[in-house]
Amino acid sequence: MHGLVLLPLYSVTDRAVQILTPAGPGTPQPAVPTVNHVRLPAFLSGLLLLSGGR
Repeated sequence: MHGLVLLPLYSVTDRAVQILTPAGPGTPQPAVPTVNHVRLPAFLSGLLLLSGGR
C-alpha cells in the first residue's frame, strides 16, 4: 500500500510545494531549503500515525 499509493502522493505533494514556493530572481538560495522544515515534521507525524501512537 505504501509503495503504490502513499509514496507517489508524497512525491507529488513535495514537488507541488517546491513549485508553489519558488525563490525570486536575485534571491540567494538558503543553505537548507525551506521545504525541509515541512518535510521532517510531516514525516515524523506520519510515522506516529502508522505506529498507532505506541
